[in-house]
Amino acid sequence: MKIDSLNVELTIRISGAQGEGVETTGRTLATVFAKLGYHVFAYRQYGSIIKGNPAMFYQIRISDRRIYSHGRWRTYDVLIALNDTALAQHRGGAKYVVSEKEIPLTDIATKHGNRIMKNTAALGALAALINLNPKYIAEQLTKEFGEGKVA
Repeated sequence: MKIDSLNVELTIRISGAQGEGVETTGRTLATVFAKLGYHVFAYRQYGSIIKGNPAMFYQIRISDRRIYSHGRWRTYDVLIALNDTALAQHRGGAKYVVSEKEIPLTDIATKHGNRIMKNTAALGALAALINLNPKYIAEQLTKEFGEGKVA
């Protein structure tokens, strides 16, 4: 799965609890792909404001052709699961998974700043998986959060 090839059609679902960076991760990816010239359709599931949902999600569909919907709902190319509940709830629909079970996201985030940045570590893993130059993600994170250490 290479993002720099022709005929790109990719669906990514990011799932985790409110406060784990699901929205930031999704918004970052959607912005990066749009800036690279891809057509993007993003959908954010809104969780309860009374009690946080441990497996809310943000889904992004990317294509080199015009798209008009979120596409496949029950299956997606990549799942980024930021917690075990999200992994259990959404794993069945994914071809590829980026999670703590496969990659030590929390350890990587802690080594480069703070464990709360495990979503940033997941973005790096996704970039490697789809052959996306991580500089685009770093540039977008710097634009959103300002100068500083972007792992």
